[in-house]
Amino acid sequence: MESQITGNTEKRKYMNQFSRFALILILVIGGFGVGCASRNAARHNYPNSEQEVSSDRGNVTTTEDNDEAFKVGDQIQIKFSGVADAPKDKFDIVAQDGTIDMDLIGSIEVEGKTRLELQKTLKDKYSDFYKRLTVTVLPNNRYVYVHGQVRVPDRYPYEDGMSVIQAITAAKGFTDFARRSKVQVTRDSNRDVIMVDGLKAIDDPSYDVPVYSGDTIYVPRRYFSDQY
Repeated sequence: MESQITGNTEKRKYMNQFSRFALILILVIGGFGVGCASRNAARHNYPNSEQEVSSDRGNVTTTEDNDEAFKVGDQIQIKFSGVADAPKDKFDIVAQDGTIDMDLIGSIEVEGKTRLELQKTLKDKYSDFYKRLTVTVLPNNRYVYVHGQVRVPDRYPYEDGMSVIQAITAAKGFTDFARRSKVQVTRDSNRDVIMVDGLKAIDDPSYDVPVYSGDTIYVPRRYFSDQY
């Protein structure tokens, strides 16, 4: 009888130890699963993850709060929604006087305003005509386009004060077949074409020409009978 009681005691002791071990294992596995779920939410940018940065502030929509201010030559894209007879979406270039022309409300000062500031200005201006209008100014993608006889034709980020030669340098320079004296610059704002003598501009900056966001630089090919 004594041996049976001892055996039962040992058995209960073993079962209690096993139960504690099983409980600890369940807690560890559960914690690991929660950690994985949190990391996956952040990685995939689920709505509850900390990576979510978009917001909708009233009728002014944005995805970032730290936009740079618009400058002359920048492209402006504006979308309207929220009402049945909303104005037509607008695509324009900031003019030399820093403005753009809008339907119904006329000339609007843009230069120096961020995207959020411009959205608020437009919303306020249009409030006399539309009470529930949603205004969205799209992000300002500032590039110049360099094509033709350059080593790496592509689009390049526009920088304030950029010139034709600087843009060509960003494209790794002229090829051996470039006709450097006949560089063509097409203004995105009015489609005017400006001819630049790249040979002179390299030696004398006074021959260089400033470029603006959206401009296209084309370097033609030189043939045997052509001068540089």
